[in-house]
Amino acid sequence: MMSTLVMQRFIDSHPPEDKRQPISYERIAAWCGYVPASLIELWSCCGFGFYGKSQLCLLNPDEWLPILNRWITPTESIAERVPVLLSPFGDLFYYRRLPGEEDISVIYIDTFEVAVINFSLEEFFNGTLCNSNQLRNLMPAQLDRIQKRYGLLAHNQIYRKVPPAKGQPVSVEKVSAHLAHAQLLDEIHVRSLS
Repeated sequence: MMSTLVMQRFIDSHPPEDKRQPISYERIAAWCGYVPASLIELWSCCGFGFYGKSQLCLLNPDEWLPILNRWITPTESIAERVPVLLSPFGDLFYYRRLPGEEDISVIYIDTFEVAVINFSLEEFFNGTLCNSNQLRNLMPAQLDRIQKRYGLLAHNQIYRKVPPAKGQPVSVEKVSAHLAHAQLLDEIHVRSLS
């Protein structure tokens, strides 16, 4: 008999795409003790990449930790804040292990705001992301329309609004997720020098 994963509800609601990035045992072992066993189990069984038609992207923390640490000046041990998920619009969700508690927080890249979303990693995956009303609060309602018009995302892509020319409607383009975050962080740095 096959055992059920702790994050099975998330997997059932957002089936993994076929083109996921496999994870080596060494990579997973490096994060043991820093993130909950349920996340290690999800990484081991399903890999990094897109999940569900919303294209929620389960992140490789080794690739995204430098970006997260540019957004938030590390005041905690680096291993206590781990990037876990990216929305199709580039919002970066991360796990924080705090003394005696944990949370899932998000950086909204359009507003540069940081917010706590949930106080449990498992509740975030199996509750928040599986509840259509809560998921709608995390992503723009027009995701289906954008996917139909601009196509699905490829690996390491997000949708970004293109500033409209005078009198023109807002449009969307697919861009590199890493590059979009780096450009926004560079803009913030330049503004802070002014």
